[in-house]
Amino acid sequence: MEQKELQKELNKPYCQENWKKVILDVFPNVSLFNPPNIIPVKNEKIEKFSQLGYVKLNDGKSLALFELVLKESVDIARNRVELNEAISKHIDQDEVHGVLSVFEQGKADYRFTFSAKSTEFDAEAAGFVTNETDAKRYTYVLGENESCR
Repeated sequence: MEQKELQKELNKPYCQENWKKVILDVFPNVSLFNPPNIIPVKNEKIEKFSQLGYVKLNDGKSLALFELVLKESVDIARNRVELNEAISKHIDQDEVHGVLSVFEQGKADYRFTFSAKSTEFDAEAAGFVTNETDAKRYTYVLGENESCR
């Protein structure tokens, strides 16, 4: 998929089938679940949480593909950190090393977030150090009202 085609797809309102098409075009090794796995969640802002599948990366690590339907009262443009916390706890560093998540409400715009975590031994610190993506850094609002560059 060329850059202009990708931008055109990301400018559309969220649709799971279009999103799957984008993921399959961008990543070479994707496995999609049919039907998606529903994940039980106790969060007043999340209406439905499901795993669409996973992406296997060249280094052997895996990224889970999540789709979250948010309650209408949630401001999708402002809740970056809290939404990231809801998905990041599913990174176990054994089978799931990161997540690619879509947060949607059936509106013109939606949020896409990448989150990853790794733990390594640091000899200087004489212990383990956990590295996580910044909750505000790799998250983007996409859809009809956004430039999607």
